[in-house]
Amino acid sequence: MKNTVNTLFALLLSSLLGSVVANAQKASSSKQQFNRFGVGLQLSHMYDLRFKGYDDLQNGFSGEDMVGLNGEKTQFDLAYGLDLSYQLSPVLAVDMYGMMGTMSGANQIEYYRSSFRSVGVGANVSLKTAKTKLHRFVPYVRFATGWSGYDATRYFILDDVDFSTASGNALHYNLGLGVNAHLSNKWSVNVQSVFNVVSSDAWDGYNYGSGRDHMLQTSVGLRYTLGSKKRTHLNRSAAWQGVTNKDVLDTQEKLLKGMKTLDDMVTNLGTKQEQYQQKTDAMLSELQSDMHPDSLIALIDSRIKRYQEALKAGELHAIYFDFNKAVINSAGQTAVQEVAQLLKSNPSWKVTVSAYSDAVGNESANEAIRDQRRLAAKQALLDLGIPEARIAFAAWEGIYTGNNQIDRRVEMRLVK
Repeated sequence: MKNTVNTLFALLLSSLLGSVVANAQKASSSKQQFNRFGVGLQLSHMYDLRFKGYDDLQNGFSGEDMVGLNGEKTQFDLAYGLDLSYQLSPVLAVDMYGMMGTMSGANQIEYYRSSFRSVGVGANVSLKTAKTKLHRFVPYVRFATGWSGYDATRYFILDDVDFSTASGNALHYNLGLGVNAHLSNKWSVNVQSVFNVVSSDAWDGYNYGSGRDHMLQTSVGLRYTLGSKKRTHLNRSAAWQGVTNKDVLDTQEKLLKGMKTLDDMVTNLGTKQEQYQQKTDAMLSELQSDMHPDSLIALIDSRIKRYQEALKAGELHAIYFDFNKAVINSAGQTAVQEVAQLLKSNPSWKVTVSAYSDAVGNESANEAIRDQRRLAAKQALLDLGIPEARIAFAAWEGIYTGNNQIDRRVEMRLVK
């Protein structure tokens, strides 16, 4: 995906900067003057797309990517933005933009809520003919890239418990289509839809896949043109204002061929993505048929649900750890204190401690981190005055749920 997008940008630069800019001087020979600067406001709908092939977990199992507008836990996500644009030539405009908003998505087990901030630069390539009268509607191809900051939280659908957070910054780039509708010399409305790629899978808090997240951004904007009221915006002019020689017409033909090549590349990209998804689905089906009669995903789901039900019923208390760590955080200390208080209030009760790990790394390293977590939990109970005779260890059952956040835990079960 990243190499393909880079190719698209290279195509744009080679076909436009060489021909459009070279003819811009000829375009400026016209006596008519135009406004070039504009400032705009945008309202965007952000829709998280589902890409199965990009969400394989690190342990080799396939996770279900969360998708927008998927049930009552998701929202109609909006973003607000401001941009400053400059029309370099009748067909090429550049802009700087900033925006902020929210994202949400869900699968069968969990959902996320995310807030983000983005800044970047973009370019619009107008698709119009060399007619002499002013344009009212101008379609264009949109390219943009920039940086986004995000803060995402994941929740279980069953009980709305937040179990994972992710924050950071990532590069984003997008490609799409739009149209400018000029209402007057000063005001215009634009509508556009772009396919946006973020170079971080943690945008939705699901940071186990390929390192990318994908979304569809559909925007409606209002732009005010700066400059004299008597002059119109350069975007409304003919493709090459005041110039009709053979060189310009040849350049326009090259531009149209370049757009056709670009469209073919986008179509080919969609075909390859569909083929890759079909291949991934086939591999997963084959893996499921070779294992338990129940499907692999259903088996993982049932383990997670049983674990959630035990937590909710108070049958066990859990301590969650960071990757490859055995240090008990503040939330874990609270869980240990709750168990210690119940043991002190019920002198005949005992507690069984069992430690787990995720499937990342070799088994020797995982066994070592399980031992460290088990001992850390025991020492925390001893520090709170619980006698060692009331603390027992339970053997690890060798089961992974497929959710790394859940697998990195210690369970404390009360024995009455």
